[in-house]
Amino acid sequence: MPLIDQTKFVEDALNDYHRLPEEGDSLYVRRFAPIDISIEGYGSAGPDGKDEKVRRFYDELHARTGLKFDATVWEDGWTACHNPALSLAKFGDEGYGRALSGKLFRSGEDKYVALLHGTARQALMIDVKDGMAVDLKVLFAVVGGSLPVQVFINLGKDAKLNLFEWHASNCTRPCFSGTVREVKLGEGATCEISVLHNENSNTTVLEHTKGTAGEGASSTINFVYTGGSAVRARNSLEASGRGSRVRVGELAVSSKRQKFDLNTYVVNAAGGSEVRLSSAAVAMQESVCYLKGFARITNGSRDARSFVEERGLLVDGTAKINSIPSMAIGENAVKATHSSAMGPIDQDSMFYLMSRGVSPEAAKRLMVLGFFSGPISGIRSSLVKEVVSSVISGKIRSNGEFGELPVLNAENVIWESGRETGMEHHYKYRTEK
Repeated sequence: MPLIDQTKFVEDALNDYHRLPEEGDSLYVRRFAPIDISIEGYGSAGPDGKDEKVRRFYDELHARTGLKFDATVWEDGWTACHNPALSLAKFGDEGYGRALSGKLFRSGEDKYVALLHGTARQALMIDVKDGMAVDLKVLFAVVGGSLPVQVFINLGKDAKLNLFEWHASNCTRPCFSGTVREVKLGEGATCEISVLHNENSNTTVLEHTKGTAGEGASSTINFVYTGGSAVRARNSLEASGRGSRVRVGELAVSSKRQKFDLNTYVVNAAGGSEVRLSSAAVAMQESVCYLKGFARITNGSRDARSFVEERGLLVDGTAKINSIPSMAIGENAVKATHSSAMGPIDQDSMFYLMSRGVSPEAAKRLMVLGFFSGPISGIRSSLVKEVVSSVISGKIRSNGEFGELPVLNAENVIWESGRETGMEHHYKYRTEK
């Protein structure tokens, strides 16, 4: 594949960013949360001592959680342990031009994809060779300014990957944290990718993931959104190989006027493939959350299975959750369901807990963790379960504050046996294995 002209690629992407409307998807054109991003000062010299800020940020995170990351990525570079599957290419390098030749999402497809392509100057590459098994933890730290980064993940035949990404920030001025990610699974490959967004209130979050799974491959991707003044996610995952499986889990906790706009597109593009999208959101304190799950089964995908489930919990009467599940089915011999359920916290359950001596704040926290128990149990990694539960618990305990580093506590995890969602117990399919 010929190397791409990097300079022209960036120029075209920035032109697309200025040309494209904020929301061009006709299906949801009236259902999106507008965000405000300025790139006028992007690329200007940031404050001195940025590397030292990253080191202090990493040390604080390690002190509070005990976690050690295989790589830390920030605006100007990265640090990493030696791992043959992990590398970073910078703008101007031959490896960077080769990586861009795939183009992930094309710039002209989306305004903010174009923004990330036009401003990113580094690409993180995870390449797991045939038959290899790799376990990685990566920290994306926003400390001095915006962090746009491209992530390329490629798994060979029968390869295995367990990846945990923690996106955090302590930036003191308005900025954005943006990731445009490509995931490709070869034949028989398996992966679990968990992405946690825990940025502070000065940060706008842009999340864009595009993934395909080859024949017999199995992909599980968990997105957890708790931080950022606004979050805009546009994810597209496809079960492209025969017998492939794609599972997508979304967890969102919005508070203090946060705006979450989550749009996930899942596709069955081969016979015998299976796709599951499970979205769960909790909203409070005048925040707004959009859950837009769209599933498509292409013509010829016989015996495909597709399940879309969206659930929402309103902690108070000031927040809003808009759920828009949708499906397009182009094949007859398939099984497909979609559902949506939204409601407030059950006051009878709150009264029961408080009558047993539980404070109102603790009762609310238990209700939220209980609501998320099913989706969290769907995460295979015990470490990620503990991190996610602790971040969510900390946000509820601190009355909706976000972006702060949590103290990990396994007591926050509410374990639930099994990995099935409610749709698996639908009366039509409850006898299915």
